[in-house]
Order: sequence, then structure tokens, then C-alpha cells
Amino acid sequence: MKRSYLLLIFTAVFASSCDPKTQEAAQTGAAETQTKVEEQTAQPDAVQSIKETSMDIEALKTPAKLNEKAPENFKVKFTTTKGAFTIDVTRAWSPLGADRFYNLAKAGFFTDIAFFRVISGFMVQFGIHGEPSVSAAWRIATIKDDPVKESNAKGYISFATAGPGTRTTQMFVNFGDNARLDGMGFSPFGKVSEG
Repeated sequence: MKRSYLLLIFTAVFASSCDPKTQEAAQTGAAETQTKVEEQTAQPDAVQSIKETSMDIEALKTPAKLNEKAPENFKVKFTTTKGAFTIDVTRAWSPLGADRFYNLAKAGFFTDIAFFRVISGFMVQFGIHGEPSVSAAWRIATIKDDPVKESNAKGYISFATAGPGTRTTQMFVNFGDNARLDGMGFSPFGKVSEG
């Protein structure tokens, strides 16, 4: 297992799942990012900005308050020192997972966190907050499992688990076709669409 630690201002290089060159950059360089959460409007190509994301430590210490229902389709755009990428989320694929990701992104959870697990050809994992009090609060804030409706194909993002009903904040982006994860209950909620 090859580990790579990247200091982030917000989620960063998991678009590397779409490009082997960026995958290598994810393993070697630091990336600073800015993030914008966007909601799709009725017109498929039109996107409405919800808000610029900045970290709200106090809100992050109370996971129960971050329980807003996500839009049916939304995008989270990341701008990093390695380039920009976008995650398209489809709530119907994994409603509870999409809701959790939406609330984490809006509250700035991913600010200053690191990718702590990068396995070439497999996936990149992130989602442990660097502030101990925030990390402790979310460690016990589990969500129920969603049925698997989409496969863990290249570029798709899913929550990591430690068994049934254990999804919290850790997630991974698939670097390749990992359909074998589907039968283990890893339910994708979005995919890298640009970057």
C-alpha cells in the first residue's frame, strides 16, 4: 500500500481518478483548493451557485445540525493548484450518501484535510478531519447504508465503511473499474465529470 499525504484547503485531487497523470500528481504534490457547491436548475446545462464554501468549525462540531436534504442533482467544483475538477452528484443513486456529502461540503469539512490512502489503479481515500474535536464528533455520526444502484466504476465516488451502517465522513474515488465493491455495499453517490 502506498500512502501519500496531501495538505488540502478543500478536497483536491480526487479528479485524479480520471487521468493517470493527475493520479501521479496526487501521490507526490500538495494541492490547495477552493470549492463551490452548485445546484442544477431545470435546464440541464444551467448551474446555480449555492454558496462559496469556507470551514465553519462550530457547525462541524455538531453533525446532527448538518442534516439538510441535498438537491436531486448538484455539482461540487474544486479548484486546486493542480487544476480544477467537478463532482456531479445524483441523489437518487445514494440518497443518504448524497445528503451527507452535500452537508459536509457546504460546511467546509474538507478544508485542510489530507488524502491518507492512495492505491495506484484502485482508489484514493480521504475524509478524516484534522481538528480532533471535529473528527471525534463525526466518528460516531453514522448514516444507514444505501442500496447499491450504480457500480464503482472509474471516477465514481463512494463512502468508505467498516461494516454495515458505519458510513461517516471517509470516502474514496475509484481509479479503475472496482465492480467487486458493489457486492460489499459500497454505494456510489456521484462521479468526477470534469478535470
